[in-house]
Amino acid sequence: MSMSVNSIPATRIPAWILIVFFALSPGRTVAQEGGQIAGRVIDAESGERLQDANVVLQELEVGSATTADGSFRIPGVPSGRYTVAVSLVGYVSWQSEIDVRSGETTTLDVILSPAVVEIPELIVERQSMIGGSAALAEVPGSAHLVSPRALETFKHTDVSRALRTVPGLNIQEEDGYGLRPNIGIRGTGSERSSKISLMEDGVPAAPAPYAAPSAYYFPTVGRMDQIEIRKGSSQIQYGPYTTGGAINLLSTPIPENLSGRFDGNLGSNDNRRAHAWIGQSSGHAGFLAEVYHHRTNGFKQLDSGGDTGFDLTDIVLKGRVNSARDARIYQALGLKLVRSRELSNETYLGLTASDFAESPLRRYTGSARDQMDADFDQAVLRHLIRPVNGVQITTTGY
Repeated sequence: MSMSVNSIPATRIPAWILIVFFALSPGRTVAQEGGQIAGRVIDAESGERLQDANVVLQELEVGSATTADGSFRIPGVPSGRYTVAVSLVGYVSWQSEIDVRSGETTTLDVILSPAVVEIPELIVERQSMIGGSAALAEVPGSAHLVSPRALETFKHTDVSRALRTVPGLNIQEEDGYGLRPNIGIRGTGSERSSKISLMEDGVPAAPAPYAAPSAYYFPTVGRMDQIEIRKGSSQIQYGPYTTGGAINLLSTPIPENLSGRFDGNLGSNDNRRAHAWIGQSSGHAGFLAEVYHHRTNGFKQLDSGGDTGFDLTDIVLKGRVNSARDARIYQALGLKLVRSRELSNETYLGLTASDFAESPLRRYTGSARDQMDADFDQAVLRHLIRPVNGVQITTTGY
């Protein structure tokens, strides 16, 4: 008896059968197992998406970096629990535990807060109520900080607009440029900011303790680095007008290295603004020279025609001498000089209800000669000493 076996040449097997066979092969599905992690990294203060942030799974030592739109993706992560760490230069690091499941995408929205590093040499030139964003959580009561990044992002020169994002504040505009703001906190009256204490670098802005805080002078926001707000009458240590709280504007600090900056812009109504500063620190001294100028013809319309704007110039000089950082008893002495000149073609004369309804930007001819001519000069001398770690004594004369 004989038997024959007919073989089928491999070349006659359709190609689609081979593709399906290898695609379904167990050895080819291993790489597809696991899940993925995706998300974005966002600035806590400005809401901007952050590029080049490092996202790492600590247990696997693998990760990714965020793209230009702040997004990231880590594929092929085996199922399990992992610790995700996110870091970026200039921000406080973030980490959290997450669970990854096979075939699923775990989504993360990571909010990073800017890191504020205070070095001893900077403390003597300006006195903070809060101590930077890193210390906000430790401040008793309610506090808020408008950071340098926020001021830089929106380029505010009007304090009314700079403080719009702060909860609990009632702001009434008067001149349209924020030169004489009316600010209230937690329902206190906003007229002339009479229920709050206004300061620059921890020094009252008013010419006298019981003078109307902003009737004569308000610090120029366009040259400020940060704005601190503390709410509630418990801020009595900052002056007699603290029924609502206190606002402290922190000016440009003396830089650690030789550096400078110039900003300028032009706008409608012959609006011109320029801001420049230069400074440097060495081992035992530092300085800063700053000039700010802002002028405009104004947006209000005189019946007889004419200028309804203002011309404002600030000159600030700062100097500091200090002991070595590693001195057993650290000391620093800082001097700050401010000269401000403002000429505003502003008036207290208003409009009748009918005229306001017809043209709210109108000004009567009778107010054409009204002006506010303000000269402000200030000298601040501040001494700081740290006799032991954790104890700091600051003495300020102005």
